[in-house]
Amino acid sequence: MSASGKVEIDGLVGGLLVVLAPAFLFPSRGRLWILAVFPALFIARGVVYRRMVERTPFDWPIFLFLFQVLLTCFIVPDIDKSLSKVVGALYGVIVFYALTALLKTRQRLKNGILAFVGGGTLFSIAGFLGMLTFTGKNMPILASLKDALPHIDFRLPGAEDGFQPNAVGGSLLFFVPLIVVALLNSALKRPDDYGLDLIHRKNAVYLYAAFSFVAISVLVLTQSRGSWAGFLVALGLIVVPYVSEGGPRRAAQVVYILVIAAAVVGGYFTLSRTFRLPLPTTELSDKFTGRTVLWSLGLEKIGESPWTGIGLNQVRYDPAIGYKTAHLHNHYIHTAAEMGVPGLFALLSILFGAGILCFRTWTRTPSRRMGWASLGLTAGLAGNAVFGITDSIPVGSKTSFFFWVSLALINGLYAWSRKTERVRV
Repeated sequence: MSASGKVEIDGLVGGLLVVLAPAFLFPSRGRLWILAVFPALFIARGVVYRRMVERTPFDWPIFLFLFQVLLTCFIVPDIDKSLSKVVGALYGVIVFYALTALLKTRQRLKNGILAFVGGGTLFSIAGFLGMLTFTGKNMPILASLKDALPHIDFRLPGAEDGFQPNAVGGSLLFFVPLIVVALLNSALKRPDDYGLDLIHRKNAVYLYAAFSFVAISVLVLTQSRGSWAGFLVALGLIVVPYVSEGGPRRAAQVVYILVIAAAVVGGYFTLSRTFRLPLPTTELSDKFTGRTVLWSLGLEKIGESPWTGIGLNQVRYDPAIGYKTAHLHNHYIHTAAEMGVPGLFALLSILFGAGILCFRTWTRTPSRRMGWASLGLTAGLAGNAVFGITDSIPVGSKTSFFFWVSLALINGLYAWSRKTERVRV
């Protein structure tokens, strides 16, 4: 078959992933037959390409990850309770391999990056509109601001009362660092290398400035301390190379931004003291105590089933944890409890692999634009990993497929940098 025919198969897989997304994000037993569509398409691709999926550095960890996901299906007492997470995990892996097959050229990578940035901004708006307001956090200024703005009751399964603010903040970490990188690079005046934009540089600066304002504002309004900590770590990973490339003038710009951020934080605490509002130290202590209890329960679950876990989505049905709590407030303990220690090992291997690919892309690519894009995406994964120390977006959750999209873009940038390096040599 011709190259165009091969591309059509990959495009068909990508198109079906978009069309059938609701069936994967909100699965039921009656629609499980849809899962058979993608093995059939990948087998057809194997006949054409002589390989069903593109080879990537993540293949073995993903194989172990899938093995653990499918293994949990045989140990859960009621598969209906695990169905949404199992299908969500499979959907994420299919998305990864479908995008890996498509993101092979510079133009497609640029389109994918721009789509991811734009999609992150849209998610920021949707997440904000459906987000609950924290009432137990001593930040009345942020809470009153959130209550004064519109709210939509989406009534989605698993989030019947509204979107949990911590989950919104943790999901935003996949996008916000890349959006910030896009803004910084579109503002640089370098010939033929001014950002990740597909449009004129001046328009790109305004566009990415608006995207950054929306996403960071929603991140602040989540009042999620874990997300804020993750964002600070991600910013650190971005700022260090940004300053090192620009010298004293760039350093002065960063100091200016940090002074403004410090003034905002200081202003909040000044207002808290002026109006005699309670500071969050007591509430933070109570939160930490509650989390240690959940961590202990999670470690007990790991001890009971270290190799298989107790099954995806089973934690939230444990009476000691509860449906609304939903997870163990530590992504790594939660993953090991539900998928076993091998499942956690697979997840950590994927994360470390993404960091290695980013480093190699940064050091080898002839395009600084692509190097910065890889850095922004990996900083997002790093920020989310920090968020995972005190919170969790469980495997198979509706927003967990953002992780797989990020991974596909990182892999695509690495593969493109290797190809262009060989051509240059």
